[in-house]
Amino acid sequence: MRDATAESTPVDVVIPVYGEGPQLARVVAALQRQVPPVGRIIISHSSDGGASAWNPDLPGVTVVDSPVRLYAGAARNRGAEHSDAEWVAFVDEDVIVDDGWHAAVQRALSESDAACVLGSIGHAEGGGYWGMSLWFIEFSSVHPYMPGRPIAGGGSGNMVVRAHAMRAIGGFPEAWRRAQDTVVHAQLRAAGYAVVFDPRPVGRHVNLPGFRRMLRHLYDTGVHSGRLRRENPEARGAVAARVPVLSVGLWLARLVQIHARVLGAANGPVWVLLVHTPGILLGLLAWNAGFTREVLRLRGR
Repeated sequence: MRDATAESTPVDVVIPVYGEGPQLARVVAALQRQVPPVGRIIISHSSDGGASAWNPDLPGVTVVDSPVRLYAGAARNRGAEHSDAEWVAFVDEDVIVDDGWHAAVQRALSESDAACVLGSIGHAEGGGYWGMSLWFIEFSSVHPYMPGRPIAGGGSGNMVVRAHAMRAIGGFPEAWRRAQDTVVHAQLRAAGYAVVFDPRPVGRHVNLPGFRRMLRHLYDTGVHSGRLRRENPEARGAVAARVPVLSVGLWLARLVQIHARVLGAANGPVWVLLVHTPGILLGLLAWNAGFTREVLRLRGR
């Protein structure tokens, strides 16, 4: 194995942030501890009328402010405009990378010809019962115990993309409140680029508590998932958007899928999954309601 500090591929990191960014200091500190060091850390901040309250004078850290709220896709695009590196990592403001993250990124890039590598998403804080239920629903395809493989999409608050491939597809969609990363994965694959999952670059999500928060979040995610599959027929599961009656049972398919992933893994958290199954079921029903509502609305146009 080559020395992780030698022959590194330059990787800049873009962090999209809206508002106060309560986890931002922890995210930046984790990135600054990396060996080998990352390239530039670009904080792409937006708010409703103000500059970032967290604007440190730190070497290698650039803060780009917008006084108008930007959704994550627009914030990522704006941050990427300030990078001239061959590879750009997109790390969310609530994802804290492990100390060996950048060395693992370097290994992943040296071993794969993919244009997009999704790292894994563990959890930094559980967020109580409902936070953990949401973590299973949102990130089960990219949990750290899952095997590396080509992937159709998944939670990508921890991803690295070749800059020229991102430019070739026009970057992230900027008007989407959610699912903009899944759109990018579909567009990359449609353009002939490979998208893979590698569990070794680990980021840990700060799960937030709250039953109502989980339901609102997943309902909204379902709405955007339905829109994604109506507008991108190459996306996985698009047939359920074209034939709305098929969408009614998606909650069951996803529930089975989540359990199959955990039960099929060598070290999956089986007991944690079983305890959280009722919460996962409620969350999936909220997601399915949003999905079905959106595909019926779009069909009626």
